[in-house]
Amino acid sequence: MDMFESLAIVGGGQSAKYLLLGIAHAVVAGRLPSTLTIGIYEQGHGWGTGLAWCPDNVSDVHVSSLATPSRRAEVGRGELKRFEQIVAFLVSLGVSVTSRSATLISSVERAGQGWTLRSDKGALYQARHVVLAIGHSAFAEQRFVGQAHLRPWPFRALCERVQARVATGRADVLVLGSYLTAVDVVAGLDANFGTDPARLRMSVLSGSGELPKVWGAPPPALDVDTLSRRVLSDTVLQRCAGNRFGLDEIERMILQVAFEGGTEAVPETSLEAELRRLCVGESAERLKRDLQETAGGAVIAWQTALFGGLPLLSEAFADFTDRDKLRFLSIRSRYYRAAMPMARENALRLDALFDRGVLCTLAAPAGYQLDYSNERRVHSLSLADESGRSRHVGEFDFVVAAAGSDTRLAHSASPLLRQLYDRGLACGVYAHDAGRSVELGGVRVNARTCEMLPARASLEAGAGRLFAMGPLLIGTFPDAQSVGHIARDAERIVERLVVLNIKD
Repeated sequence: MDMFESLAIVGGGQSAKYLLLGIAHAVVAGRLPSTLTIGIYEQGHGWGTGLAWCPDNVSDVHVSSLATPSRRAEVGRGELKRFEQIVAFLVSLGVSVTSRSATLISSVERAGQGWTLRSDKGALYQARHVVLAIGHSAFAEQRFVGQAHLRPWPFRALCERVQARVATGRADVLVLGSYLTAVDVVAGLDANFGTDPARLRMSVLSGSGELPKVWGAPPPALDVDTLSRRVLSDTVLQRCAGNRFGLDEIERMILQVAFEGGTEAVPETSLEAELRRLCVGESAERLKRDLQETAGGAVIAWQTALFGGLPLLSEAFADFTDRDKLRFLSIRSRYYRAAMPMARENALRLDALFDRGVLCTLAAPAGYQLDYSNERRVHSLSLADESGRSRHVGEFDFVVAAAGSDTRLAHSASPLLRQLYDRGLACGVYAHDAGRSVELGGVRVNARTCEMLPARASLEAGAGRLFAMGPLLIGTFPDAQSVGHIARDAERIVERLVVLNIKD
């Protein structure tokens, strides 16, 4: 067993990087001691990048989904250097930092006033406080059927499988999901295998069949306090202090900006109705209209409003009523398709694929069924209708699981998260309304400190704490992987560590 560390960080991706940066700032400011000992445990080999930015996972064709996109592999290489620089800076301050790659932590148990961490190989480590920063691996996709059901990452492995089929004939690929990971898969396969329908055909399947919208120019920043005073007659902080900042108020602010930048009266409408207007339509035609609307780097009022509303939603969601939480969940998918759309470069690729008959979209609002034939090595897809009858729509050589993760704790693929859930140390987040109970996803935390809230008795006053961070892992907001969310979580954990260190 190794030395007793001040802090164990489980996960070595973007969350860990921002947490280490926050700790460095606190040490420089004299708010945390330079005698800290930190252990970082990463199940893979890449540091500071996260799953979809790691150069080992993505190819040079993959770009960030921003108005001014970057090559993700290139950014990932830079983030690895940045991670190393942050660790080196902490060490120069006197902090002891031990980075352990290829180390999967499978359990965390209370041990006196701290915690014992156990790896899947049986190694034991001890720490005073523990932060779960495991990101995507907490809810990795599990729904795989047969050898032909593939993961999007690492992308090289996916291409090798498709290449073997293309070499002997046409590859028919079904992509489950229609948001940004699905766009990555389609754009990447296009770049590798071209736009000849005799070699490759791709179908994108989701509940709605809707694709992300297309970025125009980078949206200007919103002055949310000025907007709040104009629309709600007081500031955001005043509203939050009085517990008067719900989804209705944020909806009014978003609609105000969306219609002529807030200079004209907002018509009688709702956010749900406007999102439907923005997203609904035959996918290929909708995409062409979106490309026309954003041509020439146009600033789109709706993008300014919806993108600018994300920080407000992220901050306020934890204090929403259960009814507001469920109402946002009902529009979440369309909100993200419009607020965090695809890069124009990817949209142009998809438009060309539609034109050449390589790509189509499929909607399954009533569900679907996939049957795999081991003998023929194909997946047979049937779509259900509202009456429950199914209709066969085609056969596919490969199915790529590119849909969003199932973030319900009982469905987690992480052995660590399952162990904490079984022990009552990790609890689900629920909303209740009109006689129904809905699990929102992620673990229950104190939204102000990111401390995990156990099911049973609270921890002793002097006991080490268990934290969680990152929008997929903690249930404070059903967010995409937002760097802003991660940075905020890191700041709150550091502030809590400062208080705990003073008490110790």
